[in-house]
Amino acid sequence: MIFLIRLPDFVAQKDFEWAVPQVWEKKKLDCSKAEYLFIDEGLLKLR
Repeated sequence: MIFLIRLPDFVAQKDFEWAVPQVWEKKKLDCSKAEYLFIDEGLLKLR
């Protein structure tokens, strides 16, 4: 099962890598399987 969370453009992979251990320290939530994935959705075409 895959869950996706859309992040704002200003969140970089280094921010994600910093946040994963922070979540464990503060919330004891295991995010070790979480991945930062960039998906290019292409150009938006408006009619």
